Amino acid sequence: MKKAFSLALALMMALSLAACGGSDGAGGASSGGSESSGNSSGDDTVYTIKLGTDTSDPATSPDFNAWGHCIERFRQLVEEKTNGRVKVEAYYDSVLGGIPEITTQVRDGELDMMYSIILSTFDSRMGFRSMPFVFRDLEQIQRLYANPEGEIYKLYSSYAEELGIHVLGFGVGNFRGLANRKHRVTVPGDLSDITMRIYEDQTVKNFLSPLCNATIIPFNEAYTAIQTGTCDGIEVGAPVINYAKFYEVCGYYTDINWQATSYGFHMSDNCWNMLPEDLRQIVIDCSWEASAAEYDQQVADTEAAYAALEELGVEVYHLTAEERQAWMDYADTLADFFRDYVGAETYDTVKEIVAADSAAHPAA
Repeated sequence: MKKAFSLALALMMALSLAACGGSDGAGGASSGGSESSGNSSGDDTVYTIKLGTDTSDPATSPDFNAWGHCIERFRQLVEEKTNGRVKVEAYYDSVLGGIPEITTQVRDGELDMMYSIILSTFDSRMGFRSMPFVFRDLEQIQRLYANPEGEIYKLYSSYAEELGIHVLGFGVGNFRGLANRKHRVTVPGDLSDITMRIYEDQTVKNFLSPLCNATIIPFNEAYTAIQTGTCDGIEVGAPVINYAKFYEVCGYYTDINWQATSYGFHMSDNCWNMLPEDLRQIVIDCSWEASAAEYDQQVADTEAAYAALEELGVEVYHLTAEERQAWMDYADTLADFFRDYVGAETYDTVKEIVAADSAAHPAA
């Protein structure tokens, strides 16, 4: 696995000697007249940006893949609105590494961009976004997170800046449930005999490890791990169960919706500083435009995902109000840990922001 990753990374580096540093402009787009490009300098340098992600390629996984389509929309918008002066090359399916690897590469300036999240392993304060039951619904995430004026987005972005990573735009993502191959899960105690794949974040591990054997496995290895019995299930959103075909190895899904995973466009400091200001702003605008479309698709995909899974033979279980409260009560027992881990200031700030928003926008 390490050898394959090294070869992929070496190939990327060989292909991008001037990654985000531009080319000499030979054969590049015309520098004339487009209002959207804002190119008043006559500079016809072409900037090629390499983007890594663990998201699946929409060309091979077109259905229920709002993240993949968001990247493709972003790529097209950037090339169109810069008149070809900026081109984005996307590397899907963790070909450049999982979330920790691509985040390290972006932080260190070895990779121009990633479409993903920054985990708490890089900054424990980032753990606020993976705490259980923080957000009520996708609409709240859109107001607070998937919005350039959102208070949660500004908080996340400020922490990323301290790491030397520029956050250009964020989407809403989807809420995560539990899929497994053994039996129905309704309350926390039902996980006691299950080995559950989790992603590479300490807050996730601390939520699930008291309940089950919570095992960190890269996303691109999770299907095989369930298939071979290395683990019994995965906590992930219903749309992802569809597009990644986990329904082939998991017969049960429960919508505990304990956490929402939102993805965004992150740029290295090297790439940020290389791009002229006019192009930088266009790239930012394109990231928000693509993310806005991702919201619409996530809402539609979430509504359709459950029915699609049932048609494929998966038992989809929707928690009762009492069962959901049991999960929330369990999460409350971990509040002190989360507050200590992400930091009291961050924890209290996030809780206050969300509470104020919930008061201003009561649930229907």
